[in-house]
Amino acid sequence: MRTMRIFAAIAALTVLAAGAAQADTRLNGANQRWQAADKCTRTSFTKYPDYTVEGAQKRDQFVRECLRNNRLPPRPDMAPAEPTAAAPQ
Repeated sequence: MRTMRIFAAIAALTVLAAGAAQADTRLNGANQRWQAADKCTRTSFTKYPDYTVEGAQKRDQFVRECLRNNRLPPRPDMAPAEPTAAAPQ
């Protein structure tokens, strides 16, 4: 009976350790993706440092291409939207 309890405790600890290791692996993968996306953004500001609309559009285009090349999910653009002409009434 005592042997069964010890075996059950060891089995439970093994399952918990395996679950923790799997969670760490997923967390590391997510952190690597976030770091790669941040690197794309930092590089875009280094490449296009001016704070004009044109500079923001160039940065957005660079970030889009960098994220695509690294197989990362896209993010919304930072450049302001182009003003649209008012619709005639």
